[in-house]
Amino acid sequence: MASVYRRKHCETVNGKKIKRQSKCWYVKYRDRDGAECRVKGYTDKEATRQMAARLEKEAALAGEGVIDRYKEHRTRPLTEHLEDFRQSLSAKGNTAKHAEMTFARAKTIIEGCGFTVWGDISASRVQQQLADMRSGPEGISAQTCNFYLQSVKQFCRWMVLDQRASESPVAYLKRLNVKTDRRHDRRALEVDEMRRLLSATQGAGRRFGMTGPERAMLYRIAIETGLRANELRTLTAGSFDLDGCTVTVEAGYSKHRRQDILPLRPATATELRQFLQSKVPNSRVFRVPDKTAKMFRLTWQRPLSRMSMGQAVLRTSTR
Repeated sequence: MASVYRRKHCETVNGKKIKRQSKCWYVKYRDRDGAECRVKGYTDKEATRQMAARLEKEAALAGEGVIDRYKEHRTRPLTEHLEDFRQSLSAKGNTAKHAEMTFARAKTIIEGCGFTVWGDISASRVQQQLADMRSGPEGISAQTCNFYLQSVKQFCRWMVLDQRASESPVAYLKRLNVKTDRRHDRRALEVDEMRRLLSATQGAGRRFGMTGPERAMLYRIAIETGLRANELRTLTAGSFDLDGCTVTVEAGYSKHRRQDILPLRPATATELRQFLQSKVPNSRVFRVPDKTAKMFRLTWQRPLSRMSMGQAVLRTSTR
């Protein structure tokens, strides 16, 4: 039977020892294993009695196998859960950039809605926050909105899979139709545009740590293979089979998480043979900068459209 009491302690006043009672009440009860537990309560006795009854009931339910395994996680701040989520993204083998971006997007939505603990998360408030972010002339596009929604849904799904919550409160939210709100359409380069690009780059000076011919070869490989910027960064001299006219992206670096062997044109393989003569087999071939679009725009002075030409060349998904 749980009980409440006040602790007594001695104080020395003017050389005399005086017994005093604590301001707060304490609860004494037995847990599911019969061990005696003492917990600090409140300054109000009745409130402490109610606390004692609750603790006693929870201990009884735990003894019968009926326990609330999510109780601890419901009271933890969402900032702590988000930090654990970021670490799990990195542990899964995601790149640091992807883990940080997913974490930042989920955090932006959660902080924008004012959520502090798991029980605060509401699908309708998330939906409203995304709508607010899209409103106005400077609002985000439908595609960007979907990225934010995907991140917060991924966080909530991780909470369920990690047994920190019973279900995701945002599971039913749907992505927007991006076709109704296109801001930057991508398209493939025309043949004439490709030729002018490679010609202009070949004769350009050194920029972003690469000479003009090095950047021209980078663009050529990107156009022929459709490799993304992160995949191009991982290519070494040993990635190229010039006799078989192929280039290999290892599974650890491929977006598909599988080894990709892509064909090269014989003319490109011939030029690569001379281009790679001074390269050590395990050395990286290209020094691809983080801002690939900026590098591309410096070469391509005349904008062809509102789209990002660097993305069209270096991030095309056509294989």
